[in-house]
Amino acid sequence: MKAIQTATKKLRTLRSRSVSDPLSYFRPTPPQETWLKDTSKIKLLLGGNQVGKTYAATAELLYRCLGNHPYLKVDPPPIQAFLITHSHQQSITIQEKLFAMCPKDALHPSCEFVPGKGFRGMHPVVRFNNGSMIMIKTANQGLGLASATVSYVAIDEPVSQEVWGELSARVLRGGAGGKTGTIGITMTPVGQDVSYLQKLVEEGVVSCT
Repeated sequence: MKAIQTATKKLRTLRSRSVSDPLSYFRPTPPQETWLKDTSKIKLLLGGNQVGKTYAATAELLYRCLGNHPYLKVDPPPIQAFLITHSHQQSITIQEKLFAMCPKDALHPSCEFVPGKGFRGMHPVVRFNNGSMIMIKTANQGLGLASATVSYVAIDEPVSQEVWGELSARVLRGGAGGKTGTIGITMTPVGQDVSYLQKLVEEGVVSCT
């Protein structure tokens, strides 16, 4: 009887931890792990729908903002990061996944998430207790990166060549602390002309998993 009670208590503790800190329980698939370990300044995770690309993107964002990346040496917090999505609905979907994976005690008290709507704010910002921030932008509503110094940019799903040009010019030439920033892309190549990105992969500018 005592053994059953002990086992039950341990299960409850594990369940509580998995709810409060899901990131610590994330175990990447081989393609996700390859991409997460990639040290390239521009890295692309390419695949079909429902293969875990967005989960890899959210894990990478959180690892960098929290400064606890299991595979790479990253800038120490606080950092500024951008999450770029193609549409508003896509933004809500990835925000939900980001919140679900985030260690809840790492979020700043002012950071509020509303199910079905995402993080509060006209331009949503995810704030962490360590000072890091994720600014969430929708590509078709304008990026507004003119004065930003960004350590990391996550792009989920294809963006136009014009948006890519604005992002790469700002991040790769003016990253945090005077260093070049990093761009991580996760996408299924449909719904947008990404021939420019294919060319960059062929030229070795973008590392593709």
